[in-house]
Amino acid sequence: MIASNLLVIRYLGRNHEDVEASGWITPAQLAILRMKRPKIMKRKATAGRIMAAVASLGGHIKNNGPAGWQVLGRGWAHLLELEQGFLIAKQMMEEM
Repeated sequence: MIASNLLVIRYLGRNHEDVEASGWITPAQLAILRMKRPKIMKRKATAGRIMAAVASLGGHIKNNGPAGWQVLGRGWAHLLELEQGFLIAKQMMEEM
């Protein structure tokens, strides 16, 4: 599952960077990326911006060229952890 998500992010981010994020990223993930990387995600959520934001979460430095698998993997893993915390907090707030 994680590998397929990384393939989609990398392929779309590099080859179809203007494609909007619908159906391949969850609303929670999108909200988290907008909160954590507002400069990258300040406009429309496109594949190129999402790939850049995920890579940034993984420690990518823009001047080092395109993001590779390791940095995207670290960024995606971090995003999934943030999403779990986000969903747990949301559930807790709903139960109060």
